[in-house]
Amino acid sequence: MKDWNILKYKYSNLFYNKFFGFECDDGWYDLIEELLSKIQFFDVKISQIKSKFGGLRVYVLTNDSFVNRIIEFYEEKAKKTCEYCGNRGFIVNERWIAVLCNSCYYKKYFKNTKKCYKFHNDECYNICA
Repeated sequence: MKDWNILKYKYSNLFYNKFFGFECDDGWYDLIEELLSKIQFFDVKISQIKSKFGGLRVYVLTNDSFVNRIIEFYEEKAKKTCEYCGNRGFIVNERWIAVLCNSCYYKKYFKNTKKCYKFHNDECYNICA
């Protein structure tokens, strides 16, 4: 379990006093830390960072188009990064939209069924067998 308060403290200059927090799983922790390190010296105020519809959302107030492009880059990168473990992932639409790797997808949706009928590839055989 990652301690999100470390990021809030380390990059405190980036957040509004009424920062709503980090609403995403640990797989994106390193990605978000990298993003914050890239924008820490710009005139930016962040009100919330969260996962929504399988994507990273950074709610920010800035007039700097360069900062907006950096944020967009990391939002795109998150669409290919598992929200739970940080490995390469894909967008899944089961009950809710999320980004998961094959392993986390299996653990979340097929753990008790002992079968995976969607993604039988080399990675999946190691888990499903």
